[in-house]
Amino acid sequence: MPRTCYDTYVLNMTTKILCCDWGNTNFRLYLADRTDQAILATYTSNTGIRLIHQPSPVNSAPYGLMPEVYRNHLLHAIKSLETEVGFSLTGLPLVVSGMASSPIGIQELAYTALPFSLEHPHLVTLRYPESDAFRHTVLLVSGLTTGSDIMRGEETKIIGAATLSAGRELFILPGTHSKHAVAEGSVLTGFQTFLTGEFFSLLQSHGILAASIDADTDLLDHLDSFKEAVLRVQEYSLLSLAFEIRANDVLKRKNKKDNYWWLSGLLIGEELKAIRNDQFDRITLVGGSIMEPLYRAAMEFIGMAAPDPVSAEYALIRGQIRIFNGT
Repeated sequence: MPRTCYDTYVLNMTTKILCCDWGNTNFRLYLADRTDQAILATYTSNTGIRLIHQPSPVNSAPYGLMPEVYRNHLLHAIKSLETEVGFSLTGLPLVVSGMASSPIGIQELAYTALPFSLEHPHLVTLRYPESDAFRHTVLLVSGLTTGSDIMRGEETKIIGAATLSAGRELFILPGTHSKHAVAEGSVLTGFQTFLTGEFFSLLQSHGILAASIDADTDLLDHLDSFKEAVLRVQEYSLLSLAFEIRANDVLKRKNKKDNYWWLSGLLIGEELKAIRNDQFDRITLVGGSIMEPLYRAAMEFIGMAAPDPVSAEYALIRGQIRIFNGT
């Protein structure tokens, strides 16, 4: 948003909110408007919870006060937003979701068990009151569990992306640990986690396949390799097909950049294989500019219905605001 528009927002600070998605490896803080969910400013860094976390007694703090190591990082991020927008954000409420409520986070909170209402999303939360050291009320949000699977952070995006229809809806959230979540009539009834992104990172960086892969950002130049991998993994073993990356290189059947997209197609295709024959009234793809076209293309190749795309940032902001308004 251009700097010239900020004056309008300064006039009514009561509609503003700070929304934080604090994962294992990344930190994102947004200044948003609670009325229209517009994102007014963004601060991002690679200082995830795993990097910030320090074991007790460093993290010990009096009851009701946030441990200093987390508070200081949040203060730094808020000051950066203030520099960007040109006005004070003191007093604005802050919602934090993701790994901040995990054992290595600000405070561990219990998971909320499924089934879970997306229409009335009541998660386990912890509220930190405003203090002299931190002039913001903080709402810390927990995650969800099926009893055999877990998520922290994705639940806020699902809440924000939900259409609250009476039908059967599938939410696909690509990422390091991709999630497939199913809602029946606005009630989340189950989800599965797939280590798609983590396996991709490991295989292209370590082991025998790494020397046969070169990173490449242009899918269109290698679409045939990506498509071939998506289709072949529907019928054959991922473990066997993955070794073809090495054979492709040694036998000069594909170049190393083709192999990069071959691996991507194998892993995304394997993930989608779990749901390709299921029936849904709506499929919502909660992604970003990088992963959305890959999943959309792979789904088309294997004959799945076209998904409805929802921005992950928009879903997060909308979900956190709904949670905040309901507490």
